[in-house]
Amino acid sequence: MTPETLQHLRKQRLLTREELATQLGCSASAIVQWEGGTRSIPDWVAEKMYRTLPIEFTIDELAELYEIAKDLGIGLHQLFAQAVRPLIADRIAKRQSAAILDQEPIGPREPVSYKEPSKKRPSGYTGGGGSHDLSQVAEEKKED
Repeated sequence: MTPETLQHLRKQRLLTREELATQLGCSASAIVQWEGGTRSIPDWVAEKMYRTLPIEFTIDELAELYEIAKDLGIGLHQLFAQAVRPLIADRIAKRQSAAILDQEPIGPREPVSYKEPSKKRPSGYTGGGGSHDLSQVAEEKKED
């Protein structure tokens, strides 16, 4: 959980830092440090904040959701998860696509200049046009 997310969830619930601290069982100064990014947010805080997301439905809507879940033979939490997962997957895919597009593009490299090989023979070159005794070379290899 990022400091921005913690602050957003707190404000979404219309809580002061002191009120959130009371709910979490910590000090208000800890909330200030977490939201300010000067101290890392413990996993238990993120779990508690996400577990208690406020979702507002009318009684009629909740009753209808319960009936849908019952007809499908699943719990309300499973119904919500099935409804929300495609949204989450789409958002993650878009974020990954944007990250790929933000990377340095792979394009043509700097042109490489080609240098013609020199026609000049290296020093010590004797011309090599003579015949070679291959049997002598084979004998030398056997000795190694």
